[in-house]
Amino acid sequence: MVCIDYAPWGVNAPHTHPRASEILTVLEGTLYVGFVTSNPENRLIAKTFQKGDVFVFPVGLTLFLFIFYSNLILFHLLMYCPANSNISPN
Repeated sequence: MVCIDYAPWGVNAPHTHPRASEILTVLEGTLYVGFVTSNPENRLIAKTFQKGDVFVFPVGLTLFLFIFYSNLILFHLLMYCPANSNISPN
C-alpha cells in the first residue's frame, strides 16, 4: 500500500504485475489510465479519472498511467495471492 505524488505530465510507462491486481484511488488531480486485454483482440480499455475515482487493473495485463496538467496524488494498492505464486525458497 502506497501514497504516490506525481508531477504534471508524468507517465508511468506500460508494465505488468504478473501475480497481482492493482487498485488506484485518485486523491488529487486528473489521471488517464488504461490496460490492454489479453484476448486475441488486444483491445485497449482506457478512461480519464478525477479526484475520488477508483480503478482496478486485472492481474497480469499490460497497464499504463498518464498524469495530466496538475499534480496527482494516488492511493495505490497491489493485491497479491501468495498461494498461487511460484517463488523458490532460498
